[in-house]
Amino acid sequence: MGKLMSAALMRLRLSWVFWGCFAATVVCSNFVTTTVTLSGPGGETEMVMGNHPLGYVMFLGLALAVFCSLFLGVEHSDGTIRNKFIAGHTRCAVYLSNLTICTGTGWVMCAAALAVGLARRLILGDGGLEAAEIAFAAAISFLLAFAYAALFTLISMLCSRKAASAVACLLMALGLLIIGIALYGMLMNPEYYPMTTILPSGEMVTQTMENPGYVGGFWRTAYEFLLDATPGGQSIQVIAGSLTEHVRPWLLPLSSAVIGGAATLAGLLLFRRKDIK
Repeated sequence: MGKLMSAALMRLRLSWVFWGCFAATVVCSNFVTTTVTLSGPGGETEMVMGNHPLGYVMFLGLALAVFCSLFLGVEHSDGTIRNKFIAGHTRCAVYLSNLTICTGTGWVMCAAALAVGLARRLILGDGGLEAAEIAFAAAISFLLAFAYAALFTLISMLCSRKAASAVACLLMALGLLIIGIALYGMLMNPEYYPMTTILPSGEMVTQTMENPGYVGGFWRTAYEFLLDATPGGQSIQVIAGSLTEHVRPWLLPLSSAVIGGAATLAGLLLFRRKDIK
């Protein structure tokens, strides 16, 4: 497996896919900010845009989807994966070496983007985030990278056509992110909202009305679990902040570890039976 890793690292240094995804993740992360509410001494409020050092989590899944599908898809399209078997490497070693490269690439992207985000935070302001929350969110992002890499390695190693695996990985990354945004939006609906009515006398009366879009009961519990357990939902929560006040903070990293481990196990079992053309 050591020889497989060395060969993959040599390819990685010269891969335009790696450097393109790396640069895109670092650059795009600087466009994500968070809104901070400041209260003045007179009770007035002001909305300002703060710096979010973990904005890269919004693009991490897409970047890894592109990288894994194209970087690993070349082995199928060029037939180099057969050469590894001819050289005596086992299917398990080939699969795990590719997973390690994809996971390591995700961690390099996270580390570089986080370093840039922290530098920007020091220069332009803290963005309303505490150091403990940044540390916890950063740990979540590294586990997210593992979960994404495991899912996309599974697809890329089982799909012999590079274009098909690229489309499948991108659709999965977009789908997970859209699901996370939708779940977060539904859960953010308040149970009640104020409604102001102007009487004929000109007096303004404010009443509290029940919000028909509020999700409660069983479905709220289910949506909260899905938001915590899915990579897209975790990405949205990292951007939204307040992770240190989360009811179940342990569920987020645990879910990523379980997803990554399950995808790895499934990939190893299925790849052993795959017909390599």
